[in-house]
Amino acid sequence: MWLGLVLFILGILFLTTNPSPVLADVLCGPGYVCWEESGGNAALYGRCTLSDNGAYCQGLSIVTLYCNCTGSPDCSCTIGPPDGGTTCENPIISAPIYVCTVGGAVCTAVAPNSTECPLVYEGTPYEAYSACVFFGTEPTCGDPTGSSTIGCCYGGEPDPTPPPPPPSEPPPPPDGSPVVAVIIQANGSDTDITVSSPYTIAWNSVNAASCTLNGMASNTAGSVLYSSGPGSYSYTYTCINETSSDTDSINVIVDCGVLSADVKANGSDTNITTFNPYTISWSSANADDCTLNGSAVALTGSQVEPATVEGDYPYNLACSNFCAGAGSDSVTVTVDFCGNGVCAGFENCFSCAVDCGACPSSWWQVWGGHLAAEADAGSAISSLIPSDTVCIVPACYPFLSSRDRAGTVNSDGLAMVAGGDISVNGRYSYRDPDIFAIGTIKTRLVESYSFFYSQYSLGPSPTEDFAATADDAQKPTTTKDYYFHSGDMTIQSPWAVTAPESYVVFVDGNLTISDPGGVDQLITVAEGGFLAFIVSGNITMSSNVGHTTLSNTAGNVEGVYVADGALIIATNSGTDERFVGEGTFVGWTNVVLRRDYRSTDNDLYPAQTFIYRPDFMKNTPEKMKRSQMLWQETN
Repeated sequence: MWLGLVLFILGILFLTTNPSPVLADVLCGPGYVCWEESGGNAALYGRCTLSDNGAYCQGLSIVTLYCNCTGSPDCSCTIGPPDGGTTCENPIISAPIYVCTVGGAVCTAVAPNSTECPLVYEGTPYEAYSACVFFGTEPTCGDPTGSSTIGCCYGGEPDPTPPPPPPSEPPPPPDGSPVVAVIIQANGSDTDITVSSPYTIAWNSVNAASCTLNGMASNTAGSVLYSSGPGSYSYTYTCINETSSDTDSINVIVDCGVLSADVKANGSDTNITTFNPYTISWSSANADDCTLNGSAVALTGSQVEPATVEGDYPYNLACSNFCAGAGSDSVTVTVDFCGNGVCAGFENCFSCAVDCGACPSSWWQVWGGHLAAEADAGSAISSLIPSDTVCIVPACYPFLSSRDRAGTVNSDGLAMVAGGDISVNGRYSYRDPDIFAIGTIKTRLVESYSFFYSQYSLGPSPTEDFAATADDAQKPTTTKDYYFHSGDMTIQSPWAVTAPESYVVFVDGNLTISDPGGVDQLITVAEGGFLAFIVSGNITMSSNVGHTTLSNTAGNVEGVYVADGALIIATNSGTDERFVGEGTFVGWTNVVLRRDYRSTDNDLYPAQTFIYRPDFMKNTPEKMKRSQMLWQETN
């Protein structure tokens, strides 16, 4: 008796721990489904039967549907017929002990590896072991009056989709003898199947006293919905009675297939650029659900997107299935109105020449002084002066050489070349659009780094003055004839030279002048003061040296700048600032003027302006003004 009771208890524990939806019980009401062990026939008021929610009594008489469910949302049913039932006394057993029938050893739920009691079912919170019996106090039935409830029904969807009906009962034996017959099906099929989604295993029997599903106690009829990962799964249903037994099996292969996701823009798998409304379409294979940019969408679909604001718009499709598969795809649409034939307010000649026309060329000019280039062939001087119909005096002066700030008549200088061409759209000078001068090439006595080095007699080892500050050279605080640095030097802090201060700085390397702080007037020299940089390499004015207000004509750097290499006015390759230099600027190898507003502002303002400072001639140190003499032996 004990062994049979324990095996029955273990079957109840297995079933109540894993409730499974089956056919809707007519006693359960809309939206509720019965646990599969809750219906059927039972003897009431006889002995106690345990479940994980308590215990109920069975009696000597046979009644139908001893668990009387009325569709209550608290998942309860009444034990016994509608006119009453009873519960067991002492229904909960504390500290249960399981005794192994093999060798008498003790086996418990915390000893899953016991060799005497092998584990035949593993689950949470119960585990069962073969050949084990319960040893403890059996509950007893009390007075068979009244009623109590245990869990029976649970709520499903408002309109639950019913699972496949249970298999029909196998036909009884011809002679009517109590021979057991069983049947098991997968999704209503008697044969092995392959599925890509959750599936239902259903079973039925006739003339069975007890049954097992994959070795665990089961009802004589029922069904379970399974959601298994990819793989092969076998289900064996066996029933017995006192004289016979029967077994049926079925195999299920779960194969979700290869999951894929694909998103397109205007039918293209690659990124596109457009100024018109566009269509985003997507599709998937072997997916259960998909999201587009995080929002749930159908497995296949499309939508039209407006093109109202320029920018980049990414679209990401992510799909998954119940087999834990995942797939994704992305495409980006760039909305760019350039090319639609309309020059919109945010477009210009630089950002969209196809709509707004090509930008006018940038140009440069000199105020109140001469300019010269020693090229004897090809292009010697080039500045694409705008037309006087757009560059209009007095706001703009369309000349290569213009008057000084005061507008002094004939203060504009001459353009001088050694035979090369001048390209300025025919406007050379304010005093006369056609006047220029032709000179000769200097082959000797060039006022270069070595020339001034000799004039100041620096010798083989001049004193170093900027070794510790070469990356951000500061204006000297001492007073002497010259200052020297060996190597490259950068100035990025303001220098303000006052009268009568005088500084001549030799740099045996490259000199870079930068304005990261946006000072604008970075190097200033007051009238009566003097500042000169004599450089053996290049002199570069960084792109941040300039004015963002293009009408501003104050000097960004002032002084005398002489480079043996190139004099470079650098660009930021975008919308440049206006550079204004006051003084004398020399690049013996080349002069590179790269500023460009890349807009119609080129018609109104020169990108580089050089302003002559005659006061520097007056204040030049005597050593720099020594007469040039060439001694040469003659016959």
